[in-house]
Amino acid sequence: MNNRVDYSRVVRMLEENDVQYETISLCDSFSIIACASGGRLFGPFKDKGESVLWLNAAFLDEEKFSALLADKNWNIGGERFWIAPELAFFVKRRKDFDETYVIQTELDPGKFKL
Repeated sequence: MNNRVDYSRVVRMLEENDVQYETISLCDSFSIIACASGGRLFGPFKDKGESVLWLNAAFLDEEKFSALLADKNWNIGGERFWIAPELAFFVKRRKDFDETYVIQTELDPGKFKL
């Protein structure tokens, strides 16, 4: 998959869809984009060029990207980070693991069923 998505495209798509993000400058002209939705990092981008990490091809099409977000699809690309310890976030009662397992939409807006 060769989805060539650069920094300006990611910013444009996030802004057009009212997705909160922050750009973080790194060393040697590198930067990353931290996305509030799904705990994702996009990039790194050197001199605001193409993302080193894979991004979904929907970033290249406004309608497809909007539909991806509307469907709460988790696979938008980039790097996803989890907050530890995870058990307390995802399971309300340890003895009833299967019945009480949840993933909060603030962490990952995808659709899950266990």
